[in-house]
Amino acid sequence: MEHVPTLVIGSGIEAGAPDTTALDFSDISETCLTCTIATDGHTGPCRLQTAPIAPGTLVRTRAGRFDVVPSRTGIVLNAVTGSDGAVTLAVWFWALGAPVVGATLLPVKGDEVQPLATTLDMLPALTHAAMVRQVTAAIEAGGTPALAASVLAPLLGL
Repeated sequence: MEHVPTLVIGSGIEAGAPDTTALDFSDISETCLTCTIATDGHTGPCRLQTAPIAPGTLVRTRAGRFDVVPSRTGIVLNAVTGSDGAVTLAVWFWALGAPVVGATLLPVKGDEVQPLATTLDMLPALTHAAMVRQVTAAIEAGGTPALAASVLAPLLGL
């Protein structure tokens, strides 16, 4: 059976309307039907997705220490390979706010993420627009968030 990753858009309670559900374009992920129906319990992004993890790659954190992060989908700003071959990534979790080191921009080990087949060019327009607003605001604010945002700007076409 062919492995076909599918973009999944989250949902939540609409502000001011507790009985209404709305799409949450900041909470995206992927799922693969073939991986989901496998008997080994795998869920989430297709386990066969092995795209190189480079700046601009969308990733989903795996279970573990990131269970406490409200949105586990992020964008890689930088990837560094250590002398031992281990990869450490700087990942911005845009659903949590502007890129701020230690709050929304976190170091993540390469083996703690699964790259998504979805690229920045394939994101829903509302997701891309939310990212652009946060990056633009961070650049205008200056300081450390502006440095991180300046790395993101070309990735988002700014």
